[in-house]
Amino acid sequence: MEWADSIDDPLDSFYADEIMVMALHSATAAVRNAIVSDYSPGKTSSMNPGSLEDWPLEEQNRLMELLGDPHGLIGVELTPSCLMVPVKSVSGISFPTETGWENCQLCPREGCPGRRAPYDAELHREKYGKRAD
Repeated sequence: MEWADSIDDPLDSFYADEIMVMALHSATAAVRNAIVSDYSPGKTSSMNPGSLEDWPLEEQNRLMELLGDPHGLIGVELTPSCLMVPVKSVSGISFPTETGWENCQLCPREGCPGRRAPYDAELHREKYGKRAD
């Protein structure tokens, strides 16, 4: 990531960011494939801190505590604002489910590049008693 920080040209910086995003997608796909290969969980869903009202970003601290020493184990640390370093790191949990639920169904953020399911305003209203849109 240091190489990306050293880039001054805006277009080259954009390209570097896109390369990091592609690397992140490849890494997360490899982790998912390893989970399927090693554990055969069937249909799964995932959630990550900060994606829903029920799991705010501050809960990132508790998730990292489960690892004990996240920096030593995986090279990730949290900033005081609960963002992960290095950039383009992700965290969360995956769990088996029969419903095929995605937390994206409750997130009204438009244009999200990581969206895995369309936003469901009615489901949001049922869950939180109000519509987000």
